[in-house]
Amino acid sequence: TRPWDLAAFHIFGTDRIQHELWHLLDPTHPDHDPREAEAHAPEVIAFFERVDRCIGEILDTAGSGVNIVLLSDHGFGPIRSYLVFNNWLLSEGFLHLKRSVGSRLKYRLFRLGFTPDFCYRLLMRLGFAHLRHSQGIGTRYRIFEALDRIFLSLRDVDWARTVAYAKGNFGQIYLNVRGREPHGIVEPGRHYEETRERLIEALAAIPHPDREEPLFAEIYRGEEIYTGEQHALAPDILLLPGDMSFKALGSMDFITNRFIQPSYGQSGDHRMDGILVMHGVPFRRGYRIDARIPPRILDITPTILHLMGIPLPDDLDGEVLLDLFTERFRNERQITYAPAHTGGSGGTISPEEEEEVRKNLIRLGYLG
Repeated sequence: TRPWDLAAFHIFGTDRIQHELWHLLDPTHPDHDPREAEAHAPEVIAFFERVDRCIGEILDTAGSGVNIVLLSDHGFGPIRSYLVFNNWLLSEGFLHLKRSVGSRLKYRLFRLGFTPDFCYRLLMRLGFAHLRHSQGIGTRYRIFEALDRIFLSLRDVDWARTVAYAKGNFGQIYLNVRGREPHGIVEPGRHYEETRERLIEALAAIPHPDREEPLFAEIYRGEEIYTGEQHALAPDILLLPGDMSFKALGSMDFITNRFIQPSYGQSGDHRMDGILVMHGVPFRRGYRIDARIPPRILDITPTILHLMGIPLPDDLDGEVLLDLFTERFRNERQITYAPAHTGGSGGTISPEEEEEVRKNLIRLGYLG
């Protein structure tokens, strides 16, 4: 072995187990079954206890001269309802369907409840829900492609009459912009801004089904969140529910025929606040970050680079979290910068491989 400067590893099980089994630990969840919880919740708790012991072993092995960063980029909580934005866009007249025989037939079946959601629930009742995890990404992508042809999908959208559509798992809405989308009709400039504002006003007026408050606590324009050379690929509107138990679905375009759908399958999903614990001589002992001004995930990389004495690339997003460090460390080590590396001496992938990666990211909800 060679001397090393940085070691990193990822415990993925904490994420998967909360996605799939949150209801075992949450008596308020609609899917909570006391008998099931009594039988299996101890196994979930035992898993987290094992993770805790692993962290303890790392601390013991590392010793006092090694700095440790424990990080999760998100928290967790229950899912109780799904949101299908294309259904809302369709009902509000922002999205229109083709008048072809095939699309009309699929829409009639859609209205009658013949949807991917119906078929998935049927498979669950028949005991085949495990197939969701037994297939690889490539196989699942081919399944989604086939379902898009069978069920109502964006293939059935009449783009000549559609001003907006939705993709992804976080409420992203895209306008059908001329010159950006293949069949765009929304003219850039004034028409674009007026259409987007009309959409935002309508979205802001959607009520929470169980509370006297709006469903969405935060609505952003794409440029308020994204910058850089690729910002044109970002959604035009992003929405964040005040009640994070509502999750926007994006794995299929019209997965159900309702805008708000009771959840099924996964019972837990991400929350905005994650975990950040830093241990070592350079860090202030017992210091707690002000929850009113939380660090951003963008700040972690520059903070670790600074901790290691590496100059920050001058195009790097984020800031060094100086408040985490002792006064002595801050005085001894100044933040330095270096020109960002723009060359490419590493390996490359073929256009076909790049396209496959892109399609997989779309299906996972990371790209629109």
